[in-house]
Amino acid sequence: MEKIEKNIILTGFMGSGKTTVGKFISKKTGFKFIDTDELIEKKEKKKIVEIFNDKGEKYFRRLESKVVDEVSDLRNAVISCGGGLILNKVNIKKLKKSGTIFYLKVPEDELIERLKNVKDRPLIKYCDRKIKIKKLLKERENTYEESSDYIIKNGKIKLNKTADYIMKKMIKKDNYKYVINLSKKSEILIGSGLLEDFARIGKVDEKKVCLITDINIHRLYGKVIEDSLGKNGIFPDVFIVKRGEGSKTLGTVKRILDFLILNKYSRDSGIIGLGGGVIGDISGFVASTYMRGIRYYQ
Repeated sequence: MEKIEKNIILTGFMGSGKTTVGKFISKKTGFKFIDTDELIEKKEKKKIVEIFNDKGEKYFRRLESKVVDEVSDLRNAVISCGGGLILNKVNIKKLKKSGTIFYLKVPEDELIERLKNVKDRPLIKYCDRKIKIKKLLKERENTYEESSDYIIKNGKIKLNKTADYIMKKMIKKDNYKYVINLSKKSEILIGSGLLEDFARIGKVDEKKVCLITDINIHRLYGKVIEDSLGKNGIFPDVFIVKRGEGSKTLGTVKRILDFLILNKYSRDSGIIGLGGGVIGDISGFVASTYMRGIRYYQ
């Protein structure tokens, strides 16, 4: 395996699989595995539930911050963070300097199912568990997403698959934010400079590509993406559609399909949708129906 230079930091709601994934990565990489909750228990010589009962949540959060100070100075570590640790912005700042943050995102219903019988989670121990999980998740979801470098949709899939994906992404040097749905094998990238590097990041290798967009978007971004493709020897055809919802018709789709047929597009060709809702709907529909489906980028 290629060298991983930064700590791997796992965040997410209780029951999201951080410990299991973290231990798997630790075994594969030789990195030290650290669970912040377990470290607190070791230092206090008490279980988390006991700490909450004896001294309250505020005291526990102070302990978390002290542990973050400690683990942030480590190198070659896989750090599994307690579910509420990210509520403190100072904790997030220190962890970001220390490593790459992966948010293991699990659907609400799946979390409720995973946590229905656990007894060592103080925040959901003495209440209606389902209601409390929904409330906490709603309060934390934005912070989980905004504080992470990668968002991995970690639902009903094998956790070793999640671990493998994290290790691959740690080796990769792109400075973009990823939203990854492992169950559907798809990636959504968020960041600046993506269009300039579009051909490489998107792994566009079709020599015949149609760029579908509207006049305003093409005026703003068309040259950028065409230059990116051109550097890789790809010179796309450009199909301009009218702006607005009025373009979402079978008539528009037919004109594009006729254009593809006229220009002899094949199953080895590709469609790029440059734009948002309307363009995405039209170009995605065309890509999925032409010759029973050709490769699509948006």
